[in-house]
Amino acid sequence: MNIGSSLRSLFCFFLVSLFFPRLAHPQEKPIRLRVAWTATDITQAPIWMAHEGGLYRKYGLDVELMYIAATSTALQALAAGEVQLTAAAAETVLRGNLKGAPFVMIIGALRKFPFSFMTQPEITDRNQLKGKRVGVSRFGSLTHTALQYQLRQWGVRDVTVIQAGGMLEALAAMKSKQLDGMLFPSPVNTMAKRAGFHDLFNFMKEGPDFLTLSVATTKPFLARNEEAIRRFVKAYTEATVLAKTDKERTLRAAPKYTRVTDREALEDAYEQKIPYLPSVPDIKDEEIRQILAVIAETEPSARQAIPSALYDARYVRELEESGFIRSFQGSKSRQ
Repeated sequence: MNIGSSLRSLFCFFLVSLFFPRLAHPQEKPIRLRVAWTATDITQAPIWMAHEGGLYRKYGLDVELMYIAATSTALQALAAGEVQLTAAAAETVLRGNLKGAPFVMIIGALRKFPFSFMTQPEITDRNQLKGKRVGVSRFGSLTHTALQYQLRQWGVRDVTVIQAGGMLEALAAMKSKQLDGMLFPSPVNTMAKRAGFHDLFNFMKEGPDFLTLSVATTKPFLARNEEAIRRFVKAYTEATVLAKTDKERTLRAAPKYTRVTDREALEDAYEQKIPYLPSVPDIKDEEIRQILAVIAETEPSARQAIPSALYDARYVRELEESGFIRSFQGSKSRQ
């Protein structure tokens, strides 16, 4: 027997087993998951690009994707077991935790508010917002969090906040002057600019670094299904790289999930948002503290919360430490 050849074969098998578990266990039954995306915004592309790119199957998952508008509704479905994972506004997840909900964030999906604050053409200064009607998708949604945060930063009061529903419905409300302003994600913000509305404030370019979007599950599900979570995180991180490096494939898939068919608007959305997706989507204590400080303004109990108890980023860190993420992004540095 050639000992050197046998050792090389064993080493190759180890590498295949480590990085490509589906190839190592071809007869293994896929793990079924229901996963929700919560906004028709391209920043949630990794969830649906993992499906479009066959990455869930690659890592031994059978995933059913569901669209549930707004984090608050998706978290209700998560708590009820109707979905096992969901994209979710980080602040809304933490507010649920403070009230005893068993949610846990496993992925830090975005560190920017993914919106443009669009206003009627005559409103060109933030001081003109006093007494005006500004829309958010739903109370408790990420648009609501972003608006409240920025109005506090500006010191602007006496703004009437209106629950406007879907983004295309909100754009129609702007056109009929039922709203004076609205926070639009891309690509709808591009459509709003074309319609003549003023881009008062672009959160992606001018706004703060703030953990806005996460992927969450529940602590009981995580405790019972660690392998499923580990595989999902692998698919998600590889899908992030796919979205960032294969623009054409992402744009071909986007109309199905963003409900926008305007190619120019989608290209604009891609350029505005996709570069900001973190290649290493972990979560840190200081990011949780930043959110808790905002929550504490209305819920003092947030001051006693322990950040490390509110998230579990070990699966992302495992992939980073093992070299898995670097194997897909080459020499790209952490964002």
